[in-house]
Amino acid sequence: MLLGLLLLSSLQTLRPSPQPLPEGRGVYTSAAESDYSLLCREGLGGGSDGSGPVSRFSAFISMPRGYVSGLLVLLHEEETIKGSLFNEFGITALDFTYDRRKDKVKLHTVVKKMDRWYIRRVLRRDLREVLKCMEQGDSLYEDKRYHINYKFTPIDFPESSEIPETLEIPENPEITESSESPESP
Repeated sequence: MLLGLLLLSSLQTLRPSPQPLPEGRGVYTSAAESDYSLLCREGLGGGSDGSGPVSRFSAFISMPRGYVSGLLVLLHEEETIKGSLFNEFGITALDFTYDRRKDKVKLHTVVKKMDRWYIRRVLRRDLREVLKCMEQGDSLYEDKRYHINYKFTPIDFPESSEIPETLEIPENPEITESSESPESP
């Protein structure tokens, strides 16, 4: 019994350690553990904790061999923009930071299928151009060299005062509460 308790307690303390990525890219963290995706998920209100405003966009990126669609969340700070792109299932496809002073994009997390050096290079360059276009009010960008189209549509969430506390469901006139059973032929 004592041996079983010791084994059980030791199994609870053992957790897989993060694995280093090749080419010195840092340490792998899952999408659930990503600081940037947590920041974007928790900081959806924006501004209350000293951080800048948060922008939300419906994202659609089409490529010749597929597409990525979902929700893009941008956290605007003084000199940087932190962003996360989530697909329809809530899985983080991209986490990035754009430094306005240096005019550089740093990719922190990229979904495994797109985590190739040549794709990361194109994404860095395209995200930099997309963010510049978005600051000017344009929601479309096309990478003519690689035939990649980016479309970001702003999402307007209602103010908290506009959200009803209770949801009223109208009664359906066709459904009546009767104890009669249907007649069989």
